[in-house]
Amino acid sequence: MPRSPEPDHQANSGARPRLAFRVGVTGTRAVPADRLADLSARVRAILRHIHDEITALADHPALAWYYAREGGALQPPLLRIVSPLARGADRLVAKEALALGYALNVPMPFSLDEYERDFRLPNAPPTDVSEDLEEFRGLFAQAGENWIALDGDRETSDAAYEAVGDFVVRNSDIVIAVWDGGHGNGRGGTRDIVHFAAKAGVPVWWIHATQAVEPRWIDDIQDLRDPVITAKPEDKLHAFLRQRIPPPKPVLRERHSWLAALAFPPAAANDPAGDYFAEAPLPSYGVWKLYSRMMLFASGCKPPWTPPVKPQSEPGAYWFQFYAPADARAGEYATRYRSSYVWVFLLATCSLLFGALASMFHGREVVLFSIFGFGVTSRSAVILFAMAELVALVTILAIALMALRDDWHVRSIEYRLLAELCRKQQVLAPLGRALSFGAVQQLATLMREAEAVPAAPGRPQSKLAAEGDRSGWVSWLFMAYQRAALMPRGTIAHLLPGVRNQDVLQDLVEEQLEYHSGRAKMAGGAAKFFEHNGERIFGIVLFCVFFKIILTLRTGSPLTPLEDWVTATLGLLGVILPALSAAAVGIGSYAEWQLLAEESNHMLELLKLAKQRIDRINLKRPLASQDLGAEADAVASLMLQDLEGWQRLFRVKIIETQ
Repeated sequence: MPRSPEPDHQANSGARPRLAFRVGVTGTRAVPADRLADLSARVRAILRHIHDEITALADHPALAWYYAREGGALQPPLLRIVSPLARGADRLVAKEALALGYALNVPMPFSLDEYERDFRLPNAPPTDVSEDLEEFRGLFAQAGENWIALDGDRETSDAAYEAVGDFVVRNSDIVIAVWDGGHGNGRGGTRDIVHFAAKAGVPVWWIHATQAVEPRWIDDIQDLRDPVITAKPEDKLHAFLRQRIPPPKPVLRERHSWLAALAFPPAAANDPAGDYFAEAPLPSYGVWKLYSRMMLFASGCKPPWTPPVKPQSEPGAYWFQFYAPADARAGEYATRYRSSYVWVFLLATCSLLFGALASMFHGREVVLFSIFGFGVTSRSAVILFAMAELVALVTILAIALMALRDDWHVRSIEYRLLAELCRKQQVLAPLGRALSFGAVQQLATLMREAEAVPAAPGRPQSKLAAEGDRSGWVSWLFMAYQRAALMPRGTIAHLLPGVRNQDVLQDLVEEQLEYHSGRAKMAGGAAKFFEHNGERIFGIVLFCVFFKIILTLRTGSPLTPLEDWVTATLGLLGVILPALSAAAVGIGSYAEWQLLAEESNHMLELLKLAKQRIDRINLKRPLASQDLGAEADAVASLMLQDLEGWQRLFRVKIIETQ
């Protein structure tokens, strides 16, 4: 959630991803000699197919605006192969990829020295040990610094191989599996990796290791269970790349009301991804700080705020460059949107008051008071109050049109989702973990539901719903960032203390504890302020009405001038105070401060438990990185669930305004 109630102004949001694509590999270590030539040809064909498809997309002029450029032209595509370089399929695919210009990334289950022992084990295939090591080292050298050694050991070798297989899947856009379809060699084998990929939403290009059959495209777990082939894998790959690489197409603006018809011209297209890249800091006018100042006044507390700090790790710093502008823009639009509805409530209250005052003097021809010999009549007061009412209504209309035209509400949600996704990945990346495409898509779907305006009875479905959704750009851009993301490098055991203490505990958990603690106090204080003052105003109104009735029904002589003035004043207060009370109730109800406080208190409890679990992790234990990664993943999921709750809340708010 937002790091600050007052957004900081940074450079524009034009941080573009580099066009990239990652291919993982898993498969048998014992490639049959009579199948080697055929398997090499099949691997070469798919790798070249990917290379040619990405190159063709890179030549498309429209993509140059959405991806990183050099001198006005799109940067050359970055193609990577993620291979542990075990003998057999891992090396076969790596060799073919390197020959086609792919960059090599090597994850290993153990340290380099320990991993090389794999090629000397008694049950290894009968190859010359020195030749095997020479082949491995020759390929490993071509990876340069792009390697990572997980913190497994021989006693947990099965779990270590499973961890490195999961690493391959998490950091790949597609996995090539050279597999015979069997159960493999136990935990962490090819079968487990293929099933993990199918469940995680990473497609698998399956080349049969022992049979000369056509490759298969595995989209999900059902494709493994169902042998029926519905389409050629090349067609599936083509559609997959056309879906993931180009940005979403512009969609039509929704003109579901006469206000929207005024805000948007007919058939106005909306390109939210392009708009995001063109974003610049919004001017910080004081008029748009009304919400934060009201919160500060009502709650009596201002939570401490520190600007986001760039992580020291390379993977974290990579994600920070995308998080920072999205966070700043989300804060700016949220500030405008929240202040806009406060202004609308206040102006609506003023309009009601002016209308009531005009009606009080309507039909009366009296001189109210004189200034420099000029009398102000009740007729003049009626005209004055009517004009003031008109100004208030026109101002409300102007605010509504600006909010619709510039999408303050929708952009604040979309940019917040993008910022939170990048921020979570900023913490997960140093551990080699990644948010799954399925999880990102689920959040994008919830956002699409929140943005959709339900059709009223008798009204046709909106063109926006028919033409496509505008929120798909968030998941597209996040996955584009992820495809080009830096992977952790070096021995992960050496990185764990810094990752746990700084990236996970300090930058994620502690910051969230501070944020939710401040939000709970501020929202709870504001809710109590409006609730208590609403009760006080109600009591004052009761007193005014009661006292006015007494004065009016009083028997005897006519009302004295003082009593007449008191009666008029009480009548005026009887109009003003209920209007103010209604505005306060409306603002408080729309802002959901009590709900905010309850959600933050709930988050505080869960985060404190997560902190205790993270503190207890023994970093010297084998595969402690997996435990730390799982806990960081759980915290990230918890925070995204908090965001998901806001998606549902905003959907309710949109329905309420229809």
